[in-house]
Amino acid sequence: MFYIARTKILTELQALQIAVSANNITFTNIYTQHTTADLQLNAMSFEIINADYEDQIKDSTRDVIVIRTTFEVRVHTGYSGRARHADWNLILLDYVQNHFATNRDLDSPIDNIRFAGSANAETSTEFDDSGTTGARLEIEIRSGVEYTQA
Repeated sequence: MFYIARTKILTELQALQIAVSANNITFTNIYTQHTTADLQLNAMSFEIINADYEDQIKDSTRDVIVIRTTFEVRVHTGYSGRARHADWNLILLDYVQNHFATNRDLDSPIDNIRFAGSANAETSTEFDDSGTTGARLEIEIRSGVEYTQA
């Protein structure tokens, strides 16, 4: 389930990358981990930071276990030790948050994966692990794993 959720996040960020290019905003790369040896700016990266059991839903024919997964999405706009672009970071984070809020079902009704919310936005952050500056946002998604009791 985590691989499917991770793939959905990547797919959505790739769709966002294409959508914002119409507004002359360019993300050169999307990375599936924050620590990357040759991170090219402007970039986005994301990682799973938490996954928790949330609920179990039962009816007469099936059981569904609901899992809440939190991803940290980062926007990288500068290298450490250089000027920070707080306004630009805020605009980019807004694009990320709005994209997920607009596409709540993540085009995934079959996989039972939905955007559940966002939190902990920071608009001017230095990331020691990647040697960059930028902004971060936590994205939460809910996944339903269906199984039949034997």
